[in-house]
Amino acid sequence: MACSALSPPGALAMRLLTRLIPLLLLASLLSGCGYNAIQQKDEAVKASWSEVLNQYKRRADLVPNLVQTVKGFASQEERVLTEVTNARSRVGQINVNADDEASLKQFQQAQGELGSALSRLLVVTENYPVLKSDQNFRDLQAQLEGTENRITVARGRYIQQVQDYNTYIRSFPQLITAKIFGYQPKPNFTVENEAQISNAPAAQTLAPIPALDSPVVDTTGTLDAAQKQALVEQALDLQQRKGSQMQVLVVPTTQPEDIAQYTTRVFDQWQIGRKGVDDGVLLVVAKDDRRVRIEPGYGLEGAIPDAIANRVIQEYLVPRFRANDYAGGITDATAMLVKIIDGEPLPAPVSSQQGRASEGGGDTWFLALFIGVFAGSILRGVFSRVPRPLRGLLGGAGAAVAAFLFTSTLLASGLAGVVGLVVAMLSGHPGRFAGGGGWGGGSWGGGGFGGGGGFGGGGGWGGGGGRSGGGGASGGWHLFSPSVRRAFPPAALQAITEAIAAGEQRHGGQVMFAVEADLPLHALWHKVTPRQAAEHAFARLRTWDTAHNNGVLIYLLLADHAIEIVADRGLQGRVAPEQWQRVCTHLREGLRGSQPVAALRDAIDEVSSLLEGHFPASARSDQNGLPDTPQILG
Repeated sequence: MACSALSPPGALAMRLLTRLIPLLLLASLLSGCGYNAIQQKDEAVKASWSEVLNQYKRRADLVPNLVQTVKGFASQEERVLTEVTNARSRVGQINVNADDEASLKQFQQAQGELGSALSRLLVVTENYPVLKSDQNFRDLQAQLEGTENRITVARGRYIQQVQDYNTYIRSFPQLITAKIFGYQPKPNFTVENEAQISNAPAAQTLAPIPALDSPVVDTTGTLDAAQKQALVEQALDLQQRKGSQMQVLVVPTTQPEDIAQYTTRVFDQWQIGRKGVDDGVLLVVAKDDRRVRIEPGYGLEGAIPDAIANRVIQEYLVPRFRANDYAGGITDATAMLVKIIDGEPLPAPVSSQQGRASEGGGDTWFLALFIGVFAGSILRGVFSRVPRPLRGLLGGAGAAVAAFLFTSTLLASGLAGVVGLVVAMLSGHPGRFAGGGGWGGGSWGGGGFGGGGGFGGGGGWGGGGGRSGGGGASGGWHLFSPSVRRAFPPAALQAITEAIAAGEQRHGGQVMFAVEADLPLHALWHKVTPRQAAEHAFARLRTWDTAHNNGVLIYLLLADHAIEIVADRGLQGRVAPEQWQRVCTHLREGLRGSQPVAALRDAIDEVSSLLEGHFPASARSDQNGLPDTPQILG
């Protein structure tokens, strides 16, 4: 009787491995030759084409009402009205196929004829003042203008998607996959002004898009601090209640672009509104151009159609702007937009932790790492009796296959495979461990806003009677283990308590200290930053609950080696960012040594000195209103 060279578990593992290797090779081949990417790009082209058709249909649906309205005031313009009607009819008779070049060219020509006929009709209406003053005509004109801009945007995105797709399938080695599976280059819209763009363009620089650091971005200095703060609070309150993002931008000019083009460019770069909900609205004021535009996201187009946006501009913005009351006009218009959005059924706002989850490559790597650890741990238990090298190969192979199924990315699969191999080869039972990390940069960690579908970082607190004013600093330090008990034993916690109590005898503010070993799993999955965790702790611990809004929270996150100092709004304008940065730097340097408690006592003393300079003990009205004892979170 023949004997196997491997134990039964090993033999089973080897059979599994021999079956996994061909699958891995096939998956690697398809991924390396771009099959999955071709599918994704093809779907993106189809989605863009659907949007083009939707916008063209929107324009065609406006034509009957527009013709009837004009006919009521200018029936003698029968020739122009007939041209518009016939052009619309020809558009409706075309059964377009975006994959057929002749069909696409015919469709484009018919749409161009309709656009030209509508332009001639609007020129004719300039001769009829009574028609131009009719509210129904003004609403239709605003809808037509907005639709033309949407068509331009949708066409531009479709052209870009087709160019990206065609370039990809013509490149090596994707062209091999494309030929095998029958993928052909797609026809595209032609460029009407090809002769002009073939010449070298004049040296023109587009108007810059400022950084998104607040719900109100004013590059002209038109709004004073109080006016801007009121608008910011209004936007934050709307976001907390409805989840929608309202953004105001005041710039000197949008030239050489029209304000519609500039607004769309800003909207795309800032990614206003929640991803998948698209519930952002952008108000742009070009002060020197004397132009203004309101642009809602897709999710708010039902609540703020073009006609409503035009009414808000004409009734709330224009009268105030003519009187040079820019703040009053923006305040009235945004208040009306808030009322409109409040009446729109939208998904409930997500928590700050959920809303921070960003899209893109970072999520792919995080998912690959998670799959590597998870699959490696599972396979380590399944093949616990298999020799360690073989167990590692099985763990790596299984993790790589699982990662590829989820990410369709060869590099991410490779990362998961390496992690799975290492985890599967570990001895002992699966468990969590933490090691040392690098030093943080000690950079300023003040509040701000970010794009990507909603407000980001350091914003205000909407509930509970107070909010974080954005003051504070960030830093980092190194600990060998994220254990609060090891880092701060009872004697250390008592020393910190005494330091806080002693400091609060000198000033009328409140100081709190909170320490957290690590963030919960759901927060890690959503990539909650230490700053966001500190602001959440600031609200949860009610550090804002002081008579003069002068609470300060010193927050440590051991696993991330992070320091965060969050100060309430009463300290804004009183304590300079450089002063908070100095406290953070000193604390970080002290925590590098062997006496973390002494470093914290010194930091508490520095914060107390800052509070003493602006809120002396004589002004104290709520003696020791917040606990002095360190708050251990998690």
